[in-house]
Amino acid sequence: MNNAGIDYRWFEVPGGLGNVGIRSRKLVIAMDELNALGNDRQVAMMCSEGDPANCHRTSKLDAWLAKERAISLSHIAANRLLTQDKFA
Repeated sequence: MNNAGIDYRWFEVPGGLGNVGIRSRKLVIAMDELNALGNDRQVAMMCSEGDPANCHRTSKLDAWLAKERAISLSHIAANRLLTQDKFA
């Protein structure tokens, strides 16, 4: 993907957030590394759920990022419009 100017980075966080506590060490480290990457480039997180409202990560992760790291997320909806998370 480097030919398109896109880098891919996989973070090993086992299972979904339903199985991993929001404060799990691996998740916190991954989110902090991802945040650091955003200092000099745009960062996108991918999820296989088509509708952010149905994603179990959205409510847990968005709230944690907003509260603990002062980061707000936007979601790309199926209609390609950006939606701001409710914790911004």
